[in-house]
Amino acid sequence: MSRVPGTPALLTVMRGVLRSTEEARAALMVSDWDALVEDSIRHGLAALVLGELERRGASPPRAHRDRLAQAARQGVVRALRVRELLCRCLRALAEEGIIPVLLKGYGLAVRFYPDPLARPCSDVDLLVSPDELPRAERALTGLGLRHDGDPGITDVYSEHHHVAFTGPGGAVDLHFRAFRGFGDASLTHAQVAPMLQLGEVEGLAARFLVPEDELVYLSAHAAGHVFLRLGWLLDIALLLQRHPALDVARVEETATQARLRSALRVADIALGVALHVRLPVMPAGMAPGDGVRMRLLERLLTEQQLVSGRVAGHRVLSFLLRALMSDRPLAVGLHVVEGALRAGRRAIHGRVLGAPRA
Repeated sequence: MSRVPGTPALLTVMRGVLRSTEEARAALMVSDWDALVEDSIRHGLAALVLGELERRGASPPRAHRDRLAQAARQGVVRALRVRELLCRCLRALAEEGIIPVLLKGYGLAVRFYPDPLARPCSDVDLLVSPDELPRAERALTGLGLRHDGDPGITDVYSEHHHVAFTGPGGAVDLHFRAFRGFGDASLTHAQVAPMLQLGEVEGLAARFLVPEDELVYLSAHAAGHVFLRLGWLLDIALLLQRHPALDVARVEETATQARLRSALRVADIALGVALHVRLPVMPAGMAPGDGVRMRLLERLLTEQQLVSGRVAGHRVLSFLLRALMSDRPLAVGLHVVEGALRAGRRAIHGRVLGAPRA
């Protein structure tokens, strides 16, 4: 497959990470180095892009290579800090008798990426059961981390999926649900608990979602942020590459129970556009008007929009797009009402939330 004219160089390089054919060699034919460097840095993929170009024998102009190298070093430093914080959290939780589930972040990078430090990481995401939550919070506060509340949420335990902590060592999101959003979608600990896998990171015990549940989670997370970071799509593609024979029935069951069927379909659209990868399953059952919604999303999730992040970065438009990802018509209304209430509370407190962490 030859390179499609007009395709952003970052997408060509990312496709090359997944393939060793013509599309991979097209990564060497970069005509707009400025765009590649800017896009790579904005999406936190400088280390991955630089490594791929070097692996393919590409020679960026000196100034562009220096910018990529500087951003890559900064990304590696952040990843090292996240790894250190993760290890501290795992040790502290082990003292409380808790082995948490690792969600995305460094725990994903060590399993799917050739160089774990090349995946952008900015925080630690841990999932525990609701029963373990009080002990887990105690363990994290014992590390000097403090609660970082969102003024838009009145009751984090009923309205959200994690408790946020921050401190000198970085940020930790302590999940009591894997995901909540799109009005009434919720991927709970109880849903994934029967299938959790025991493993380790840096010699420390940890748990992981089975690939089928992880596919649903990563798709929901990326769709929930309207694919603001292209690296989240690469996470899904690398999971599919590592686990080509998924249990389709399990994917369907998890997505249906969590009301994340639409999110999975939207992730499939974005994956196809950005990386020429498709999900192996689309859960059955379409809500009224689903075809119209999907056609609208297809028009918005173009190569250029995904790379630029303009749609995802537009507060009102991205909010409305997330409403379109709800599985049920009633959930669309719930999403709108809940979002309006949160925006109002944040405005009262004069706080605007920053970009989501990787």
